Amino acid sequence: MTMEFSASPAQSEEFAQWLYGLQRSCQQPPLKPRMPLYIGGAHVGSVEEGVAQRLLQQHFFRQEAGQLVLAPDSATMVLQDVALWLRENGLAAKWRNEQLAVLDGSGQTHATVERAVIRTLGMTSVAVHLFGWLADGRIWLQRRALDKATDPGKLDTLAGGLVAAHEPLDVALERETWEEAGVRWPQVKNVHKGEMFVVQCPIDERIGGYMIEQCHWYTAQLADDVLPVNQDGEVAEFALLSPEDMVQAMLAGDCAAEAALIFARVMGMETNRSHGKG
Repeated sequence: MTMEFSASPAQSEEFAQWLYGLQRSCQQPPLKPRMPLYIGGAHVGSVEEGVAQRLLQQHFFRQEAGQLVLAPDSATMVLQDVALWLRENGLAAKWRNEQLAVLDGSGQTHATVERAVIRTLGMTSVAVHLFGWLADGRIWLQRRALDKATDPGKLDTLAGGLVAAHEPLDVALERETWEEAGVRWPQVKNVHKGEMFVVQCPIDERIGGYMIEQCHWYTAQLADDVLPVNQDGEVAEFALLSPEDMVQAMLAGDCAAEAALIFARVMGMETNRSHGKG
């Protein structure tokens, strides 16, 4: 699906400049030096040097040639201890009791880790997003709850979230669509998968966070009589916007970054693509 929006040349130029700035902000190096984190010979993340030294003092890792190293056979167990220590020392995000896959650059899983510390450890997360639209071109969006750690209160895709360890993408997408929007998969049609992109930038400086996120996004048509209803308490409300209104919301800073990047792709606008590891 490709959308178009009606705009004057000046408005189109304003949006193009804004989008370029957003793209740059979503492709930024770490603010401070970080030590690479390895499981065996696989590069799986990085840790801000100050935090890394504290972890080394706790003997969680070996240090080899300026790298933090874990043995493959004990990595998940040690990472659980690391996560608990980081939480006790104020270096973790909100504790979720959710395990995410620890991935290398090729996408191979080497361990699992508590979601709350994936940014502190500079590991790659995997997210799914559903961009829902109606036959007349209007777009269903959610407004993120005010207590969300990232982009609180901003407009976002109809549904989206992180993929759990060992969870297939399609299963995660169906789960998030129900949990966030109360929409069952048989209620959507014309589902298309877009091209995955990666966001990498500093996040939550308090915990030495660095975000690397694979964004897998899908478009789907909803029937006119489908009304989203949140199930998990993580959505404040839903809104039905025209593409023109969506653009204005983006320019006003009222849209989550990943949702804005997805919308730009739905409209067929050029974007920067980058892949990497912090």
